[in-house]
Amino acid sequence: MYKFLKPLLLLVFALQSFAQNPPTFIPREQYNDFEKAVNTAKTNCRKDYVALINKRLENDQEPFIFGICDYIKQDSLIECIPNLKKYITNCDRDQLSTDCSLYRLAQIGSPNEKDFIVDDFQSHLNQKLNTLPWLKSYIQSLILLNYPDGHHLVDQAFFDWTGINLDFAQYPKLFEIKKTLETQYYFNFPQQLIQEGYKLTNVIAFMDNTTEVAKANANPKVRYIVEIEFPYGTSYPYGKDSTNEEASLQKIQELTKLPPKYINLKYNDGGYYIHKEDRFDNSSLTVDYIDYITKFPNANGLHFIQFLHKRNYFTDYDKYYVENYLEKQKE
Repeated sequence: MYKFLKPLLLLVFALQSFAQNPPTFIPREQYNDFEKAVNTAKTNCRKDYVALINKRLENDQEPFIFGICDYIKQDSLIECIPNLKKYITNCDRDQLSTDCSLYRLAQIGSPNEKDFIVDDFQSHLNQKLNTLPWLKSYIQSLILLNYPDGHHLVDQAFFDWTGINLDFAQYPKLFEIKKTLETQYYFNFPQQLIQEGYKLTNVIAFMDNTTEVAKANANPKVRYIVEIEFPYGTSYPYGKDSTNEEASLQKIQELTKLPPKYINLKYNDGGYYIHKEDRFDNSSLTVDYIDYITKFPNANGLHFIQFLHKRNYFTDYDKYYVENYLEKQKE
């Protein structure tokens, strides 16, 4: 048993209780019961141990997935790989720690798991707006599996997170077009929502046809992800019904014509409804992107990082990694 596994899991569950509305708080007793059941199965025999872990993996919202993935890695439970892959395919990716399942698969799986991970990566990139932990896990898994042919996936992941792709380095005017689209969205934000006190606090434009826009002046095929502030604060306790929030969300959908997954809602006294969108803070894929092109050098990736660095695109945190990477390219 890992020395720090139990307190870490409890911390994760505590944080999770503030990430959603209403929260799901997992009492310490439930973790103790889980740990006791695992230890009993391990004591009996490996068959019972594997059966228990496989059974837990059948729950697509398994609350102890972080611990389960550590058991799988710690004890090399390769018999659980089929169920682990099913969990990866079906789990609720908005839940905390679900991404550990992918990285554990890359750690204990055979080279044959490359195809599964690559195909799953592409499938979810096609669905747009992946979570940062999953994007990071995909990239790090490709590195761990020594997969050199994933540059297109890593580039798509960077675009999925930022709305910026390699075309921006080749055609810098795309930055201005993107900025104009985002500015116009602010100007065109529905007046009814403004009058009722809603505020558009952030917006990111994603152009899905950047090459055509840059080379042929085509009209952008654009998607928007937005952050909107409620005209009211959080009500306590957290377990209250969400009638007001759901009514607000429905109104926003009707007036903005955006699907729910593109709408992120925050309270005017702090906190977020359902989840916080990390795209609107300093979270990034920069380090993971550099990790990949460091292990598998690529001229396009190098030029992309050089170009963004010259534009002073990166945060201070990322600049350390960027500048270290660029220095090494001179050697």
